[in-house]
Amino acid sequence: MLIIHVGAHKTGTTTIQNFLKKEPVILKNSSINYIDIYKDVGAGLVSKLQPEDDLYLKMRVLYSVRDKIDRNYEDDKVNIISSESFFGDFYQAYKNQKYIYSILSEVFSGYSLRVAYLERDISDFFTSLYIQSVQQGRCWSEKKYFELTGINNFSWDEAYTNAISCFGEDRVIRIKMEDASRHEYGLIGGFFKEIGCELNSSMIESNEELKKYNKNISYGRKEVMLARVFNKLTFSKFNKYIRILLARLTLATNSKKYLSKL
Repeated sequence: MLIIHVGAHKTGTTTIQNFLKKEPVILKNSSINYIDIYKDVGAGLVSKLQPEDDLYLKMRVLYSVRDKIDRNYEDDKVNIISSESFFGDFYQAYKNQKYIYSILSEVFSGYSLRVAYLERDISDFFTSLYIQSVQQGRCWSEKKYFELTGINNFSWDEAYTNAISCFGEDRVIRIKMEDASRHEYGLIGGFFKEIGCELNSSMIESNEELKKYNKNISYGRKEVMLARVFNKLTFSKFNKYIRILLARLTLATNSKKYLSKL
């Protein structure tokens, strides 16, 4: 069995990927084989694939992933790959999603295949995508972001329709992020349960142990406003350092709010 975790963006994908990369012992004892394709498939390339792009380039990139899977696949385990780049380009409201899925279904033909993705409250999803765009260096307002990307035309039902039209209904695992997060081991435990891979609980000390994999820091309103200003004024090579400073400011603000409630 091969499971392709395609995201979506801002639905705990990084948390799940951090766990997959750093807990080989738990995975092995849960009959899970994680195949890390991070270096083989660039988000900036795959997520932006369009029908008019060079076919040779597209197939070369994705067949390099197929080759790595062929070499690392284990018949007696559930094999997992993960990349939100397969979900499409959120700057284009995922309009190329169905096209990417059609290529994936061809590249991975021959495998016993399932495709999994998480979805969250759509309003929170849009807001998180906007904040991520600012963290990546954009300086637009939220209103401008919606106008230019058309992301508010996207829906989870559309994403599901795209998936089942390319892979088949019986191969698509549609997971509610809020439901998965209610698992004893949080989002990570809920995700693996939904894809049919219960983690070996004897290898996990507590839910707190898994929280360390949630390393994404989403800006608050104040940090978003500051980032938009800095993104206009600074050169791109300084943006990384600005993001680090704003992330630390966010952490400090969140910690202060938490302590005030004690």
